[in-house]
Amino acid sequence: SLFRGFSAPVTWDIEFSLRDTLQLLKKDDDPFSRWEAGQSLMRKVILNRSFDTPDLELEEQLLLTFGELIEDLGENDQEVLSTLLSIPTRAELETFQTEINPISWINSIEYLKKSLGTYLSSKLHLLLEKNRSLLQEPWPCGQGARQMTFLAWSWLLAAEDQGVKIDALNAVKGKSMTLSISGLKALKSVNCSERDLAMNYFYERW
Repeated sequence: SLFRGFSAPVTWDIEFSLRDTLQLLKKDDDPFSRWEAGQSLMRKVILNRSFDTPDLELEEQLLLTFGELIEDLGENDQEVLSTLLSIPTRAELETFQTEINPISWINSIEYLKKSLGTYLSSKLHLLLEKNRSLLQEPWPCGQGARQMTFLAWSWLLAAEDQGVKIDALNAVKGKSMTLSISGLKALKSVNCSERDLAMNYFYERW
């Protein structure tokens, strides 16, 4: 990657190929450059969808690459993994649209989450099972497992995985405020009875 280790922001414009950007996401040893490669790919997926011009090759390659990252980092460094896989925020996406259309990119984000939850379902369930024994570890231990568990819940819920609704609801009812917030955030965009129960439990407790 370019501009490695800079301590101040640099504004520059360059067109990396899809292959180059995927390689940076998978293998670059500069943490920021690796994260930014993933963010740029997800921004393109979301914004292209929001303009009704989906890039199907990009979407397919992104799913494949995320699967590889889960296999590579899921065992040893879930904190890095969850950072690399975090979807860009709505506020950030607004800066890349000349005409702001919140509904279009919110729908595009949900589409991306559903695609990830569907394609990566088996890998995400294996990761969730592995993380069960790590979720209650005191900070900073277990932090990566908790962050990755939230992402997995969000994606699987978007893919209409019924079993995960119960896991997220149980987290809201549990003793950890961090997990309660994660469960509630994962359920908030899903129209279901578990979401209503989670909101009531969270309000009454916290």
